Amino acid sequence: MRLSIKATLVLAGIVVLLLSMAPVTVTEEAQEGWIWKGFWEIYFWNNNTITFRSKRKVYWGTLGEAREITDQEWEQYKAENQDEFEELARGATYYDVFHYIGAAIEDPISQEYTMVVPDEVLDMIVYYKGLFIEDEEHAYGQEWNIYWPPLGTEDQSRWQKVSADTVEFIFVDPWHFDTIDAWLDYPYFYAGPGVEFVDAWAEHDSGNRVDPHHDEPNFKGWDWESNGYIYCYHVTVRYNQLENLDVSSMQAMLLVWNETTGFVAPGAPDKALKDRFERHLKQLVEKPVPTPGEPTVLVGGPIANRFVTSYNDRVGVSFDGFNLVYQGVTYTPVWQSEDYAAVYAIWDNPGWIFVVEGCTRYGTEAAANFIRNNLEELNAGGVYILKWTDTNGNGRYDPFDTVEIMVHP
Repeated sequence: MRLSIKATLVLAGIVVLLLSMAPVTVTEEAQEGWIWKGFWEIYFWNNNTITFRSKRKVYWGTLGEAREITDQEWEQYKAENQDEFEELARGATYYDVFHYIGAAIEDPISQEYTMVVPDEVLDMIVYYKGLFIEDEEHAYGQEWNIYWPPLGTEDQSRWQKVSADTVEFIFVDPWHFDTIDAWLDYPYFYAGPGVEFVDAWAEHDSGNRVDPHHDEPNFKGWDWESNGYIYCYHVTVRYNQLENLDVSSMQAMLLVWNETTGFVAPGAPDKALKDRFERHLKQLVEKPVPTPGEPTVLVGGPIANRFVTSYNDRVGVSFDGFNLVYQGVTYTPVWQSEDYAAVYAIWDNPGWIFVVEGCTRYGTEAAANFIRNNLEELNAGGVYILKWTDTNGNGRYDPFDTVEIMVHP
């Protein structure tokens, strides 16, 4: 629970701006006012992604003694804080999301923040999904997708790989860290399909362990009606696929979709085909070689595009002539009739590489179009094998041809 005094980081493009106000000293004579109760709803997904929902429910009273507000008071609160709501809707981000991933460190004496993750990395690993308002609950908040491991934050000890398929995360309570008399009221953690909890515990200021108040197979949570003096939460989860932390979901393209992306297809057979790729993969800039640190789409197999070979080696994709080979299975195209393609996203420090490669030009073009329209479906970290079928038999790719996922990570 916390008084409504904000410490805010604003993420706009690749610029992070820190807005802060002086802390309030809570005394026995504290005046009544708006009070927040804080909720975390954190979902672990089996695609190198965490959904992070930070919600604030508004009450009236003093710290530790608050009552539910009326609908009229809720409307009054929204009116008084209109500027804040507008900032939140534009993507202004309360610092707890950065604090927990280790991207920001606060000096407890000066209460100043230092960003320890480069802006360009932060901009790619945190995808803002928007502001939500729950009028019936008198609450509001924001939601993000966070692609982990939070690249560049390893030294901040906010997560560590325990074994080949297990990771421990440390979630610092930013309210309690900022003011020992404040606390996060309801931290809730959920395990999505393909994820299981190994352990979950809260660390008291003394270092002692506090087990969850809600301890279910796919849900761990704590309810603090009064200050629990909890410094952080340790959550360890196991994934059914965690062999290569660098291989992420094609949804990572959402993080760079509106950015200038290098388009590298030096072996494209003709300009018309290249132009169709550009339409399928949005605004792409053709370059002869990938630019380090810049999101890059590599189009075409190793015969057409020599740059894909090293990435194929990392994920286990290979080509035998025009035949695609993956996980011991050979996929053989039929010229101008059937084709296969591999697509995947991989982190090549310090930038994303997206590989779109068919056995022939038709599979590559079909895959490019499929990615554009089916990002939500490509939600697991790993390699997808797609099959194109020339439905109308005209010997070329058309948007209404059949493209199906043959291999899903």
